[in-house]
Amino acid sequence: MEVIIYIIPFITALFLLIVFNRKMVWWEYLVLILPSLLFTLITQLIMVSVNSSDTEYLGGYVNRITYYEPWDEMVRVRHTRTNSDGEEEVYYTWEREYHSERYTYVDNESNWEHYLSKKEYETIKKRMGNKAVFRDMHRNYHRIDGDAYDIYWDKTIEHLYDITTPHSYTNKIKASQSHTIFKYSDITKEDAKELGLYEYPDINLMNQNPIIGRYASDKDKQRIKYINATYGKKHQFRIYMLFYEGKDIEISEQQKAYWQNGNKNEFVVCLGTQRDSVVWCNPFSWCDEPKLEALTRDYFIQNPRVDIDAYGKWLQSQIPTKWKRKEFADFDYIHIGLSKGQYIALIIIMILLNIGISAFLVMNDIKNENGHEK
Repeated sequence: MEVIIYIIPFITALFLLIVFNRKMVWWEYLVLILPSLLFTLITQLIMVSVNSSDTEYLGGYVNRITYYEPWDEMVRVRHTRTNSDGEEEVYYTWEREYHSERYTYVDNESNWEHYLSKKEYETIKKRMGNKAVFRDMHRNYHRIDGDAYDIYWDKTIEHLYDITTPHSYTNKIKASQSHTIFKYSDITKEDAKELGLYEYPDINLMNQNPIIGRYASDKDKQRIKYINATYGKKHQFRIYMLFYEGKDIEISEQQKAYWQNGNKNEFVVCLGTQRDSVVWCNPFSWCDEPKLEALTRDYFIQNPRVDIDAYGKWLQSQIPTKWKRKEFADFDYIHIGLSKGQYIALIIIMILLNIGISAFLVMNDIKNENGHEK
């Protein structure tokens, strides 16, 4: 079907040559063919990019939050006016400028300050829990001397505020027309809901819950969030723990298919439970050597009681030596085509585009080489 798309402008040019030869000049055929080919190429590249685009979630944490008090200053303002002679002149006045309070945070990625809403600030402040440190801003103020108050993370797990950031990347495995051994079954959202599969959790106040399908204490959640926040960048690692109460292990394979084996940085631990006991464990990731998967299965065989905090502590000792993220550059050999629907849509668009260009070329007033007006 790809060949059909590219020969449409040539077929159209041949038709014009046969039927409307006296109304065409030679370079008008180029006006038809070249833009059509360029449009097709660009559109196809965009469609391929959309087909292979995926979203992974990156972890980080807040190092510092700051509250800046409101303050004011006198500023010199430039004005213009017309004098009695009708000429424009410049004059200046001193005016009070008020600066509202503002809230910022600094993460582990850089020293850049990012703005926060008051709600976000209060949420992070509650988690970080430390006393604010006064910072004199030494402002040249007018009446209101606004200073700053900093709260720093004390490096404890309970006071960590983790950040989840979505990031787009190229995932050729995801592309629907990538017919490879890695291609998974297509499961729709409706199918997933009926089967009891999970979606990726929403990000709320920069935060994403990595424990799905089971109530987890704050201690448990903080342990897993700590791993994602502090091990995420250094080891390119992110864990999700998915719980299935009273379900067969087959559901973990369906979850794996629905999430297309997860994103490149993810370690997804699927656990079947009966109340507080783990009855099966089936992790998945893209690692070439699934060492961590095997060790995690062994861990829950030896420690069947559900204890997320204890597993998290054990996992922290394993990640540095047992985890190595898959390089998705290894999949560059995979050819990504368009879906049948995309091919049909592109063919229809190309036909309409060529009809429009042809109509313009036939009906314009340019003369052909014999001097006959068109």
